[in-house]
Amino acid sequence: MYDDDENIEFQYKDEDFTPEGKLIKLPLPDFEPKYDQDGYLINRDEAKPYYKAREKNELLVKFTEYQHKEKLWENYGRLSPIQQKVLTLLVTGHNINHIATECNIERSTIYRWLQLDIFTKTLKLWQKTLLIEADSKINRVINKALEKLEFVLDNPQKFDSKDYLKAIEISLGFLTRGISK
Repeated sequence: MYDDDENIEFQYKDEDFTPEGKLIKLPLPDFEPKYDQDGYLINRDEAKPYYKAREKNELLVKFTEYQHKEKLWENYGRLSPIQQKVLTLLVTGHNINHIATECNIERSTIYRWLQLDIFTKTLKLWQKTLLIEADSKINRVINKALEKLEFVLDNPQKFDSKDYLKAIEISLGFLTRGISK
């Protein structure tokens, strides 16, 4: 999908938004899947623009929900150094007791800061930003893995029979997991 060092930027025009300010999603290209008798997708090249547009729409939704990401660091800079340290420890998953001990402050101080708008908004925005970044990386890894799995399944003659059977087992595991949900 995207390389780690690649910036993800979207260019918007006025007509990309509804009067209420919501982003209008890209129309998905027409695509009707066609399969051979073994169940393999035969019009894979036609599917790529469809999946690419769908993926971009999903990214657009995620990124526009948190389009004010720059406010995170703007607000972060307005916090005291000790508040910044507390915020960093909260984001990295430490509990209040540990943070209070680490920062040499009372737990009640942390709870009081959690009542401040600037503190909680910065915390939530930071958490959402991390969630989006993690989701993008997970999707990228999953896409790579699925492409390699598909390659193994499409080219059984190039692989050991154990590798091929393992690829089939993994594929069936995905299918049964999807059916049971």
